[in-house]
Amino acid sequence: MSSGTVVRGISLPARFELPLGRYLADQPAAFVIERRSFELELRSPGRLVPWLGPALRGITALRFRAAQCRQPQAEWTDRWRHCRGCPHLPACGYGIAFEPEALAAGPSDQLPALPDAAGGGRIDAIRSLVMAPEFPAPVTGQTGSRIPVVLTSIGGNASATIDGIVAAMAAAGRHDGLGPNRVRFAIVGHESPSEEIRVDAACLPRVSPASPRLPRVTIRLQGPLFLRERESGHRRQILNPDFRALVRSAVRIIHEFLPAAAIDSPAEWEDLASGVAKVAADLRPFRQERASRRTFQRFEASGVCGWCTFADVPACFLPWLVLAGMLHIGGHRIAGAGGWTVDTTGGP
Repeated sequence: MSSGTVVRGISLPARFELPLGRYLADQPAAFVIERRSFELELRSPGRLVPWLGPALRGITALRFRAAQCRQPQAEWTDRWRHCRGCPHLPACGYGIAFEPEALAAGPSDQLPALPDAAGGGRIDAIRSLVMAPEFPAPVTGQTGSRIPVVLTSIGGNASATIDGIVAAMAAAGRHDGLGPNRVRFAIVGHESPSEEIRVDAACLPRVSPASPRLPRVTIRLQGPLFLRERESGHRRQILNPDFRALVRSAVRIIHEFLPAAAIDSPAEWEDLASGVAKVAADLRPFRQERASRRTFQRFEASGVCGWCTFADVPACFLPWLVLAGMLHIGGHRIAGAGGWTVDTTGGP
């Protein structure tokens, strides 16, 4: 495995440091992000969609579940439509990667439990696998063309499933295909070493008004972004995110994986982030219909894509933004939405 990463304009060490809390004090590699890059080589022509993440994740998940699930397949459409409550979940690769349950999550993944809709017990854990095909994909696939994919796992348990998931994706490419024309594909380049990023205690600095400033910072979305925020008891869609909205989402996803990585003063963060101005942007509306192969429901996903540049940015925000871009934020993050790169070189 290779270690470390370079974000355009920012060089990051292989070993990050994050406040992990007392319960992780003796775990030297408590938080690991593993990213494996490869390509889908199309073996037949046909119609595709710009955002392939949901379709690719769907066909891969079905194949991986068939290889991993110990429940009778005849019960997958009713009793075991979802994995919640399955006694095999703690040792099931499919459950760990695609449908983790908080009570079954192991400490090596640091997956926080989320309250259910009624505010009661613990049910689901944050998803620790992100499947991100290159965006936008060609709307017409040609035999021999290639589409890059980055598969990101967060935590040791999820990383252990990567080889099986790649094998399931290859099987889905041979037998299922993508889109209405069932475009077949093969996986090439998956033998390349993964990029491993180890996270520990000094990656996320305290936010301070005294932090040095960067003249320009550009957030370049690597896929669609689906953000919502609560306002007057309702959730509204954000189609023109400002710096504060991006920072809030970054803090939220990092806190989901690392509850101990809390901010000192939310009000200070809000004030500091609210003062950062957007000076250039190319944010375009994005809409695409989605369909579930399991529930057969269809709906439209609506968000934005593009980039935005901010001026006079406190440098203390950068590690939070870089890490959040790797984890992906907002809705449909597990299908590759909400990922970004951070550029400090000043160009759009």
